[in-house]
Parts: sequence; C-alpha cells; structure tokens
Amino acid sequence: PSTGRLHTNFIRYLCNRCPCFVWTGRNLRASTMNRFKRCFSVAAALAAVSLLGPARADSGDGLAAFKATDYATALRELAPAAKSGEPEAAFTLGRMYAAGLGVAKDPVRAVELFRVAAEKGHAESQHTLGVALFLGEGVEQDMTEGLKWIVIASNNGVDTAQEYLRKIAPYVTNALMLEARKRARIWQAGNADKQTGEAEAPS
Repeated sequence: PSTGRLHTNFIRYLCNRCPCFVWTGRNLRASTMNRFKRCFSVAAALAAVSLLGPARADSGDGLAAFKATDYATALRELAPAAKSGEPEAAFTLGRMYAAGLGVAKDPVRAVELFRVAAEKGHAESQHTLGVALFLGEGVEQDMTEGLKWIVIASNNGVDTAQEYLRKIAPYVTNALMLEARKRARIWQAGNADKQTGEAEAPS
C-alpha cells in the first residue's frame, strides 16, 4: 500500500475511537483533518515534553530565560548556541519557532532546528522530528523516515515515542515498520556515542 493509504488507515482507526473525528467512507471530512493534526501534531508532541533538564554551560542563560517565558532573552542567548550545534539550545529554539514564542511562527525553521538536535542525539528532538516527518509538518512527508526517528527516540527512552509506536503499529504495514527499524539500527550503530538511553522499542 502507498504511504497515503497507510496514513488513511491510521486516521480511520482514530475516527472509530474518537468522536471528534468523522469518517466519510473514503477519507476524513476536511473540517476534521485539523483536529487530527492538533491531536497528533508536532505541537501535541511538544506539549508532552517535560520541563527542561539541567542547563548546559553554553546555553544555560537562554534555557533559564525560556523557562521564565522571557523569550526575547531566550532568543538572544539560544540562537548562537543553536547555530554552533548545541542540541538543547537547538531543540528549545525549535520549540519557540514551532509555537511562535517570541518569534514569528515558522514550522519549517522549527523542523530544521529539531533535525540539528536529533542528529546530535537529543532524544526529544528525535521524537519531534519523527512526528513532523510522519505527518508532513514543516517538511515533505516521509512516513518511513519519520518512523525511523520515532523508533530511535523510543530506543533512547522517550515514553511518548514508545506510546506513539504502540498506537500506530497495527495500522502501518510490517514492511514499512521493518524498514524504519532497519534505518534506526543503521543510524544508531553509526552514532553510538550519541545515544541517550537503552530502552527497547516496543515490537
């Protein structure tokens, strides 16, 4: 099946279990697609993120400002650290662009920053990037690549990534999931120094 068909099967499953989604027999009503996006979007993934952990030396002031909702200071402090590739700074700046906190909302820029952090092994960014790719938010949709990153985040102990995989596993083909897991293994084997956890992804 095509990725569009796989996506449709997952949406149809949601319609059967949540009254806010309406299935027409072939697809979601256009008016309910936005509800789907709200429930399973990058914004929803970010809403599940816990408070930021200990601040890094090169972005601590920016992270503290973000937690204090001083977004002007956060932007000033985080932008240089994110540009240098500091993952927590890139992730936090991505959150700001994703939600329009102190900056113009820019999902494309947000995904770019999540990718920077994900490639450095930042587990929450790996999950958020995966969701963006899986749904095509701020980036061209690539379900296999999206699942790859969600699997990596799950392997790194992100509970929300593990839950996401459990929910969608019955509604994607075995071939798609196997390819995603294969890509995840290859990436993790080549980036062993960037792993942040040892949890196994659910089968």
